[in-house]
Amino acid sequence: MTDLTEVTEAGTQAIMKNNKLEFTVPMEIAIDVGSGFTKYTNGVSENNLPSLVCPFTSDGDFGVLSDEVVTFGGQSYLTGISAFNFGGKANERFSTLTEDWAGSEGWMALIYRVIGNLGITTGKIKLATGIPQSYFTRDRDRVLKVLNRSHEFVFQGIEHSVEIEAVLIPQAAATLFYAAANDESVLDDYVGCIDVGTYTTGFSVINGMRFVPRLGGGLSVGMSELHGKLREELKHKGFVTDDSRYEQICTQKRYRHQGQVHDITGMVNDLAMSVAGKVIDEINREDGNKESWNGAGEMRVFITGGGANHFAPAIKSSIHHLEVMDDSFYAVAKGMLIYLKNKE
Repeated sequence: MTDLTEVTEAGTQAIMKNNKLEFTVPMEIAIDVGSGFTKYTNGVSENNLPSLVCPFTSDGDFGVLSDEVVTFGGQSYLTGISAFNFGGKANERFSTLTEDWAGSEGWMALIYRVIGNLGITTGKIKLATGIPQSYFTRDRDRVLKVLNRSHEFVFQGIEHSVEIEAVLIPQAAATLFYAAANDESVLDDYVGCIDVGTYTTGFSVINGMRFVPRLGGGLSVGMSELHGKLREELKHKGFVTDDSRYEQICTQKRYRHQGQVHDITGMVNDLAMSVAGKVIDEINREDGNKESWNGAGEMRVFITGGGANHFAPAIKSSIHHLEVMDDSFYAVAKGMLIYLKNKE
């Protein structure tokens, strides 16, 4: 009989030989729990969901399906779009725009939701995930302590019991592993990456795939600041909506108000320019521990993350040779998985 590799119900890979399981290995996955979206991949496929989480206290609401609820620690949570559709008011959702988002209850609810989405009900999981570059040294041990243990939760009405073995990587650094996997010239090059997320922007530099710490860092500026500025501009025009809607409005560069569709391409571009200026200033700032990129003229520079296409035109005004990374939306998750697979 030909040997077969299959993914079992337990979420582990197994070699079938003579109709017997010869051995199993942990499932390897990467989850990028961002402040705006949670992106994930197992190396075969990738997907995402909005990083919206709120407590769920009812099971009788019309339209709420069992697979929209994650339960652990005696509490149930709505995750993703269902938190918007079926949850309470916006202020009842967990805030993702805080420095302690990673490792929080809401953050873990999204980790569990992804594990459930991937059909992993039991067994060991090798997980790669990340946190912003600027918080990495401070939060690494705390987040790993939350992850590296046995976990029990309920998803789709099914009990899940998994053991997580996690590695943590700065989100901006992960994108450089993805870049190197797609372009071998990166392996020997001097390369910088700017990762524009929802709440933070991180930046990282490698020289021959060795990180240069004094050139890395980040700041609490990202798409959420652009959303906030846009919210204020549209409020003056009489338009008010749920805060979670501004991501779609920014992407589409239009909004509907009182039956009329308004194009706001120019407004979004101008606001992005003003926010991106703070990123440029931080990259070129120098202090006792951090060295300026000095315009990054010697580097090859990529921009990635959910805000890449919004911020790229503005940052190009300072770094003319800036490149938008291929598949920038999933680059962090894919880079983390590459790091996990090559770590040992």
